[in-house]
Amino acid sequence: MAQEGPNPEQDGGDELESGMVEQTSYFEMVMAVKAACVCTRFPHPSQLYRQLLSKEWQPALCLLPQLRIPPATMVNRASVAAAPRRAARLACAALDEIREARHAPEPGPGPEPEPEPYS
Repeated sequence: MAQEGPNPEQDGGDELESGMVEQTSYFEMVMAVKAACVCTRFPHPSQLYRQLLSKEWQPALCLLPQLRIPPATMVNRASVAAAPRRAARLACAALDEIREARHAPEPGPGPEPEPEPYS
């Protein structure tokens, strides 16, 4: 099975130093426990925890100004490894687009249509 997330070398430490559980293994265990009808005592569905821990929610919800989430975007690790400057430029451009979209005036109703002349 392919490992999801950074490996210890990418994180700058080894597995013995960290006090974390690798997320793929953790969520596989949670799903197996739930499938066995064992109550996990999670107050929310495990999919919500997956989203919160992976920070997928930030780029998904940052366009809603009422939530006051700073503009955020996701960057693929492979694109950073292949061409870091290009990945940074694309990420900055995405953030600029998000800022513009957040601060753009909401479209209102268009102009009233002209009445049709009597024939």
